[in-house]
Amino acid sequence: AAFERIFRHADFFDAVVLIRGGGASIDLMCFDDYWVAFHLAQFPLPVITGIGHERDETVADLVAHTRMKTPTAVAAFLIEQAGSFLQEVDEKAVEIATMAREVIKAEKQRTENLASAYVPLVKMSLQQRRSRLERQVGRLPVSVSRRMSEAANRLDRHMDKTGNISKQFFTPRWQQ
Repeated sequence: AAFERIFRHADFFDAVVLIRGGGASIDLMCFDDYWVAFHLAQFPLPVITGIGHERDETVADLVAHTRMKTPTAVAAFLIEQAGSFLQEVDEKAVEIATMAREVIKAEKQRTENLASAYVPLVKMSLQQRRSRLERQVGRLPVSVSRRMSEAANRLDRHMDKTGNISKQFFTPRWQQ
């Protein structure tokens, strides 16, 4: 029944431990049962047994993924496995950190290379635009003066025309 409950929630577990505290050898007979062995052999998770002593061996021990002699040996095995796993995680974390530093260093160098290539181009472009603007500013007084002169000439012409027309309107008829 316990294995059926674990099976329904197998995603929550990494392994199953089947242990038994001390007792007489006759108490081991239930671990020689065909159906117990059948389920252990087909279980989707690794089953670790620690149900006997040095001299005892059951069918469950034979079909289990890993057999340990005692519950204490199972605990030591799990602690060792967890330690190995944590050590591997730590090693991978160091590898990832080293790789990340190398990628950052390479990207920093690439950015510096791009900056050193583009900064002179940008400066040159800005200088060209500044020169063009300065030339235009230098021509501005001449251009403004010319346009003012043209506008003054047009205004004079309009005033002359306006003056001639207004003289016709305001000159008494006997003087015409």
